[in-house]
Amino acid sequence: MLLVVFGAGASYDSAPSYPPEPGDGLIERPPLANQLFDDRPLFAEALRSFPRCQPLVPRLRNPPTGRSVEELLQEFQDQAHDYPERYCQLAAVRYYLHHVLWQIGNRWKSTHKGITNYKTLLDDLERWRSQSGEKICIVTFNYDTLLELSIPPALQLTISDLP
Repeated sequence: MLLVVFGAGASYDSAPSYPPEPGDGLIERPPLANQLFDDRPLFAEALRSFPRCQPLVPRLRNPPTGRSVEELLQEFQDQAHDYPERYCQLAAVRYYLHHVLWQIGNRWKSTHKGITNYKTLLDDLERWRSQSGEKICIVTFNYDTLLELSIPPALQLTISDLP
């Protein structure tokens, strides 16, 4: 069996026609974890819709050196036992993330028009699988569903729910 693992952020450079370049200003590009709270127009509008998470945003936009957004979110979760408002703030963060990741995924799909590195890789994997007779297990830690949307129709695989 072949195991293929996609790390969080794999969609950042998923469109070959739009390779990431420093300062490219492409606001439709899926964000890396440390960009999830950037001051993009879409993100700012979403933050206005989820005001309970706003007190956390300056910290999440500028984590201390050597700290990740995930580490800060875990720290906020740990604080919630003694400061219950954190539970509400973190719930708002979850809704914010769901909203912006859905929206940015849709915008990115409109930008690249379905031409992705995912489709090319999945095609290569399917060709390898058909020749080798081996099974393939794909694991993703992506925040978005761009990989799932790239599954070739010929595989007749539908992902409708994640238990």
